[in-house]
Amino acid sequence: MMRFTPLALLALLVGVGCGHAAMRGSVVMKISDSQAHVCLGNNEVAVGDHVRLIKHKCTSSSKPAVRQCTPVVIAEGQVTQVLNEHYSVVDFPPGTAFVEGDSVEKVK
Repeated sequence: MMRFTPLALLALLVGVGCGHAAMRGSVVMKISDSQAHVCLGNNEVAVGDHVRLIKHKCTSSSKPAVRQCTPVVIAEGQVTQVLNEHYSVVDFPPGTAFVEGDSVEKVK
């Protein structure tokens, strides 16, 4: 039987509890060339809502630890299915280049 120290158990619980929050508003799984599971659930989007796909273009400066990132809207997609309180399916236009980890946000 595995035993956890109180500190290890706390770290495990914090990691599990915060892990999903860190993924909020991102592509979590690429289903096809135009479809993805995104981390926006039924309290945030509904079928038919539009979302923006955002890539972050980053540049480094002469200082080693300094990077500047600018969000760039790549395309708009449409929510086609809400899976649960955490995830939805989004269709993007054919030819849209996206990868897991790209950001998404609901168009208001």
